[in-house]
Amino acid sequence: MLNRLKKIIFYFIFINIFNASSAQETLINIEKEYKSKTILSPDYYEVVARYAQILLVNDKIDDSFSLLQKEYKTAKKLNAFGNFAYLKSIESLQYSAIGEREKSKISFQEARINADKTSNFNIKGFVCYAGGWLAIRDSNEIEAVDYFLKALKYYDLETDYRNSARRKSVIYHELAQIYADWNEYELQEKYTIKTLDSALQQDNQDAIFSAYMAVGNMYEKQLYENPTNEKLRDLVELNYLKAIKIYHENEMIYPSDYSYVTINLASLYIKYYPDSHKEKAREYALMAQKVTNINDEPNHISSILEIFAEIALKENNKKESKKLFIEALDVLEKSMKKNTNIELSIYDKLIKIESEAGNYKEALAYQKKYLEVFKYVYDYKKLIHSKKIDADYEKKLQKKEYEKLQLISDKKEQQIQLLNIQNLERETQFNNLKLIEENQAKKLALSELGTQKKQQELKLARLETQTKNKDLLNYQEKLSYKEQINNFYIIIIISIALILILLLFLLRQRTKRMIDKENSYKLAIEKEKQHTKISALTSLLDGQERERERLARDLHDGLGGLLSATKLQLSDLINKKKDSQDDELKTISDHIDFAINKLRKVSHNLMPDLLIKYGLEAALKEFANRMKNNNLEIHVTFLSYSNTLVTDKQLFVYRIIQELVNNAIKHAQAKHIIIQLVEETNFYQITVEDDGKGFEVNNLEFKNSAGFINIQSRIQFLKGTFEIHSQKNLGTSFEFNFPKK
Repeated sequence: MLNRLKKIIFYFIFINIFNASSAQETLINIEKEYKSKTILSPDYYEVVARYAQILLVNDKIDDSFSLLQKEYKTAKKLNAFGNFAYLKSIESLQYSAIGEREKSKISFQEARINADKTSNFNIKGFVCYAGGWLAIRDSNEIEAVDYFLKALKYYDLETDYRNSARRKSVIYHELAQIYADWNEYELQEKYTIKTLDSALQQDNQDAIFSAYMAVGNMYEKQLYENPTNEKLRDLVELNYLKAIKIYHENEMIYPSDYSYVTINLASLYIKYYPDSHKEKAREYALMAQKVTNINDEPNHISSILEIFAEIALKENNKKESKKLFIEALDVLEKSMKKNTNIELSIYDKLIKIESEAGNYKEALAYQKKYLEVFKYVYDYKKLIHSKKIDADYEKKLQKKEYEKLQLISDKKEQQIQLLNIQNLERETQFNNLKLIEENQAKKLALSELGTQKKQQELKLARLETQTKNKDLLNYQEKLSYKEQINNFYIIIIISIALILILLLFLLRQRTKRMIDKENSYKLAIEKEKQHTKISALTSLLDGQERERERLARDLHDGLGGLLSATKLQLSDLINKKKDSQDDELKTISDHIDFAINKLRKVSHNLMPDLLIKYGLEAALKEFANRMKNNNLEIHVTFLSYSNTLVTDKQLFVYRIIQELVNNAIKHAQAKHIIIQLVEETNFYQITVEDDGKGFEVNNLEFKNSAGFINIQSRIQFLKGTFEIHSQKNLGTSFEFNFPKK
């Protein structure tokens, strides 16, 4: 745990301090630098942060936190809000690294509050970066992305490019990792390339090594989706080789990362290159083995052993391969956090080896372990997906609240601007009033002179007005008459248009009602047909089951009893036999035994008593045991089954599986059959798979067969659906599901 802690903190220090050959040497160098600085030094608080971090790495935890507390108290007294926020961010990161989550949250909250009081974009960006780092450790990736993007915005505003570039490079790396987990390959590629470009600009060899490793890993994920793409394969190899070259040319302090790259490269040669590259795979696996400590990196050790096992398998040395696979599993058990992908891969290879060797019992045991691990991974992924959805929903609520507050703020700002404009308008109006009073005094003197002139003009105007009024009255009368005529025409046109629209509306409504009535009639007929079909199907299936039950009872009670009585009489006759009749009577007795066993088997197939008494799971397992032989293995698996399915439906499921298994044995010549029933929240899912010779799913002869029609009818009765996947010589998978209610 301590070594893991050191790795986390060292990765964080990677963005703040120079390279050193060891943690102890780095501590000595930074301690000297800290003692040589004063509080007036421009980089004093950055040195304090580095000193506190390296103390924590060297297990001097109390000294580290004491130093931070002393320095941020001093910063608070000086009202240095930015420096206080910076040191509080460092403290929150260190608390998180040692598992003190609550203290970490309190420190980060204080850092955020004080970061808002400073105008230093570098410190604002660092606080946001710390928030993203903490959010990732709390599995809140959505919040982490939000913090990282805010940090990038602040660093883009920072004038000190050298300092901000280092931290932006780390943020690019974190964003690339998150988008990789979300399968957002375009965004992953964008930030991975940014990480590499930033590292090359800084000429930081550690950052370049990590960037090439990340680029190689990115292309490897894309290669997994397109395994035949040789261009992607070669890009993966090129970037991993560049990372290894950087590691060899420089003194690196991350052997586990070197191990990770060499393991990935060896695995690449095994999975995606021809067998001629197996020696390259062995070479890089040995290189990884030299730098890997089994106590610190059991996942890496198990990966190395898996590669050696794969090489042995390619060399047809199955005994050595099996030994290495088992050893890899044992090492994997020592891991605090097992890599389930490695575990599943190893179990899959062991199943294949044991199956090819004919050790079906061991193969079955590995298959069960494989299913257990797969179920755990499946449940865990569902949990993570659920948490992600909840976090996304919470983020949207917060965004809506923020938008609401922003809208209120904008409205208040608009109100303030409006008040300012109104004040300016009032001042303008007041000045205008003064000017108007002066103008009015001057105009008053002129108006008196003008009044006399106007009185004379007014007399003349009155005479002219009288004449014009008469002409105007005549014109208005003509205009009024024309308007009345136009209004009359307009009213007639509008009335006709309204009548037409009403008629069209009524016609459309009548047509719609007729169509609705016709559709309702068709729907009622279809429902009646469906109901009749289901009733007929129910009667047919019930009749079949009753006939099966009667035949089973008649065979067991009638013919079975007769054969048993005949067997007893023959046994009595054998006791009284003559020596010359011994062979003949023994043959007859064997024939009767065979007939009795055959009769019991037919009777049980007609009506499974175990299903009625103990339920579907017991009946199917008994059926599987009865049908399997030296050339056939049948595996039955029930997942999350609560045994609440009603007996009638259990019988239908039993009949469907019985028909599918009989078809696989009769037509597919299968050697392995897997029957799996999974009970989900609202439905049941049943899968029957075989490794037989397969068939064409679209074959009309198959779809018209009596067996397929019986299966289809029973699934329809269960209101279920089904899918068939089959390929020649690759086997067949039949999957159907139906609702619980």
